[in-house]
Amino acid sequence: MMRITNITAILLAAGQGTRMKSRLPKVLHQLLGQPLISYPIQTLKTINITDILVVVGYQADKVMEALAGEGVRFVVQEPQLGTGHAVQVAMKEVPAEADTVMVLCGDVPLISAESIENLRRWHEERKSAVTVQTVELPDGAHYGRVVRDETGQVLKVVQAKDAAHRPEILAIREINTGAYCFDAHFLRRALGKLEPSPVTGEIYLTDM
Repeated sequence: MMRITNITAILLAAGQGTRMKSRLPKVLHQLLGQPLISYPIQTLKTINITDILVVVGYQADKVMEALAGEGVRFVVQEPQLGTGHAVQVAMKEVPAEADTVMVLCGDVPLISAESIENLRRWHEERKSAVTVQTVELPDGAHYGRVVRDETGQVLKVVQAKDAAHRPEILAIREINTGAYCFDAHFLRRALGKLEPSPVTGEIYLTDM
């Protein structure tokens, strides 16, 4: 496989994971003897994506200690103001020569190398500004809903918390998986235009 030299991956691992009802950072919960975040790191490396930035925040020291020796770089998000803010912080460490920035959640141990490689290839072959990986579920639950226009183009992703009183949005079955590719130059420009949600006060990457 051709070595990829122009891509940086950002793993979002700053959150506590309140739904898990645990004091342990979400990404450090164990699966088959390894922390959840170890799996996407290993998967990225299998397809030669080796410049990996891990955004840490809640109990940052524990996460960094658990990943010592993994060959990743760390950036601290403090305070934690959402996924868009996390990427704003991380972009300060992305090399100027990077053409593509991939963003993944740190708690996705089952994401496959094939899925990541397909996302990257789809994005780069089409020279897109933004590519988002989606899936249809019977129940979108707490995931962000993907809103498309009549031609099938993605208009926006609406977070479930922001759609609490919008049944037409909650009825959408296509959800955002949290895996993205961005043109690095576009991303640097667009991040500065993001504004906090009036509902949660967080800065969402999905508002790009």
